[in-house]
Amino acid sequence: MNRRRYQAVYRWFTARPRALAALRTADKLLALLVYAAYPLLLLWLALHRNHRLLRAVLVPAAVFVAGTVLRAALNRPRPTVVLGLPSLLKKEKQGESFPSRHVLSAAVITAVFFYAAPPLGPVLAVITLLIALVRVIGGVHFVKDVTAGALLGGALGWLGCFVL
Repeated sequence: MNRRRYQAVYRWFTARPRALAALRTADKLLALLVYAAYPLLLLWLALHRNHRLLRAVLVPAAVFVAGTVLRAALNRPRPTVVLGLPSLLKKEKQGESFPSRHVLSAAVITAVFFYAAPPLGPVLAVITLLIALVRVIGGVHFVKDVTAGALLGGALGWLGCFVL
């Protein structure tokens, strides 16, 4: 999103306090859905002594650590810094924008759901897409940040769960 487009989005949301509140709620609620569903899946796998449990734990952990290291190494600026505009979502950090860790984590967890509970995979995929959309509209990530997070998290999750 360029400066002109983001200014228009920013003005639209700030002129509509309910829409802004809904965007902020969606940001928190969507992430909460993924991060609550994941431990419930792990618990279900553990209670059923399912052989998929070890991969369901190790793959997201490894991808999360790799993504965090990559973000720190690249330390790409956030839209607020590049565009010189405030974000609609509360975010103090000015760097480590690429790749989006919210989307990376949601995407790898989505891959785990496709692996361990396939009927729920598409539901998590839609939630991951919505998280990406909210993070861009909210001004805390560029489209390239969330795209990289989704591709990296999804591909590494798929590789770790289905290939290795």
